[in-house]
Amino acid sequence: YQISQFDLPLCIGGAVPLYDHNYPKDHQKKIAHPGKKVGLTRIHLEEDVAKSTHLSNAS
Repeated sequence: YQISQFDLPLCIGGAVPLYDHNYPKDHQKKIAHPGKKVGLTRIHLEEDVAKSTHLSNAS
């Protein structure tokens, strides 16, 4: 199930920095704006409960 977190998000605001060294070496020189940040409005936490199936006679 999912619970809406729109009104009460886990976090509000902030940014995630994108550093040049996180890109492959051959792309680092092609980056137009080094040190760019991706702004965040709100952060939501989502949990995906996967069903595990186990065989009764498995070794």
